[in-house]
Amino acid sequence: MDKCGGPQEPRIAFAIRPQVEHFFAAYLKGEQAPLADEYRAIGEALQTIQQFFDKHQSPVDSELSLEGFREFIYCKVRLVLTEVDAETDLNKLFELINNRGVQLQHHEILKARLLHLLLGESNSDAYASLWDACAEMDDYVERNLRAITGKPVALLFKSRSASSDATSLGCASSVLSALKVDDAGLAISAAGRNLADILAAPTRETGDSNEAVFKGKVDEEEEGKVRSIISFSMLLQHTLRIWLSRCERADLPKILDKELLSLFEKHFFKPREHDAAKAEQARSFIELLWEIRFCFDQHVIKWVAQDVTAIHLIGRLSANPSEGTSGLQRTYKMDSTDGFELLQSMLYHSQQITTHYWLTPLLAYMHANRTATPETLFTYLRQLDNQLFCSDDKTPLLKRSHDFLLDPSKQTQHDSTILEQPEGVKFPSYWFYKLEFVLWYQRRLVGQSGNKLWEKFRLKAKNSVEHVSAQTPQKNQNPDDLPVSAEYIDNFGNLALVSRSVNSEFGNKPFEDKRNKFKRDNQLVLDSLKLDLIYRCEKWGDSEAQAHQLAMIDLLRGYLLETPSRMTL
Repeated sequence: MDKCGGPQEPRIAFAIRPQVEHFFAAYLKGEQAPLADEYRAIGEALQTIQQFFDKHQSPVDSELSLEGFREFIYCKVRLVLTEVDAETDLNKLFELINNRGVQLQHHEILKARLLHLLLGESNSDAYASLWDACAEMDDYVERNLRAITGKPVALLFKSRSASSDATSLGCASSVLSALKVDDAGLAISAAGRNLADILAAPTRETGDSNEAVFKGKVDEEEEGKVRSIISFSMLLQHTLRIWLSRCERADLPKILDKELLSLFEKHFFKPREHDAAKAEQARSFIELLWEIRFCFDQHVIKWVAQDVTAIHLIGRLSANPSEGTSGLQRTYKMDSTDGFELLQSMLYHSQQITTHYWLTPLLAYMHANRTATPETLFTYLRQLDNQLFCSDDKTPLLKRSHDFLLDPSKQTQHDSTILEQPEGVKFPSYWFYKLEFVLWYQRRLVGQSGNKLWEKFRLKAKNSVEHVSAQTPQKNQNPDDLPVSAEYIDNFGNLALVSRSVNSEFGNKPFEDKRNKFKRDNQLVLDSLKLDLIYRCEKWGDSEAQAHQLAMIDLLRGYLLETPSRMTL
């Protein structure tokens, strides 16, 4: 810490533990900072140390020599820097270390490796700040940057660009320049400095009057806590796919969190390239990561807490009117359903949660068209959804998503013939989720344009295919007496997607019982638009199931035909 009355700063930094770094910085200032449970021992240790000094500095027990204690720390405590051979398997090394202490995540190892390429550069700390701000996925990136650097970021956001990403805050070069200007070349991030840097740095007096680029306020009143739909490791891999495509390199063979390091090793790092080229690639990737993350926060759904549950919402960044041009806020449409949000929610629930390949071309399109309005992005996602998941292209989804990464205007032939097949419980859940979205989007075509419950409809996670008319008879019931015959029992018209608990509760109950329960349970919020249409029928048999199926297939195919199949770039 500064002995000349200046601001106190930690002498030891933890480059890949920003929360610990923030905690110690706050501790030096006498402030409180939260610590995750995994770091609880740090707080307990500090409390033990404080109690030790309180005890031995009291008049009753004052035998402790502070000078001797200081000398002991200075002469006896050693920090060990371990250097390993370039050929060392870092995965195995860190797995060994992790088994002995706090787990080190793979993306933290990747960060250390990338920043090592920038070692000695004047703005390496700024790049570390960008990375750390992106790494915390369960908040918004502008808030993260402020928490890490201690600087508000409002002036990098222009209110006239609130509907797009055409803002300095979404431009990595602008943020890097602002970070550099703001602290006049002094380190401001958690990347840390060596002892020589600390001793050589000029003393900054209390009340430093440097003109800061980052001034003003960031709104800290959040409607509710947010949670990302993907992990940081997944975001890194989606960003890497975009980076590789723009460098005209081969795509990743998969997205897989546990293979993050090996995927970067094989597809990003090139051992034969000279150091300058490696450093430039590290810079370009981190810059792209910041800009993709900004697009992600601006236009992709997050889980947002609402009462006792969480729903998918997009938090739009805008200037806070109460703070003039100096404050930022995230606003949500809590009381109405937005089509762009609902379509993303449909894809989130219907696709593999560990990959979400559809995000790569969507994020790439957002980044390439940063002046695009949310309406334009919605139109593009409707097209992308139809082309990826409703086509006759049978190549792997990874390959199909990469095709749209290279050519956002690519076209395929629609194919919905599966809806005519008696697939029963084998029906892909995608088609049920898709129908729910199309019913909401085309609600006027089914006579529900003024229905408030339909207008506010939101999707929920479901994993069980329910037969509206049971496929097995009740006790003492003749199979021939089932309302829907074997010819139609497994058809799309007699099926719906429900939660496992609803499926278990309904069992093989008759249509009337299911209908009554659905109406009781869905008076305030609708669980399914498809079932809402079905349970408007007084009875249910072959003719009703067949009519419903034909109507739903016609609606889906009409939607596929009317959705723009090609975007103007």
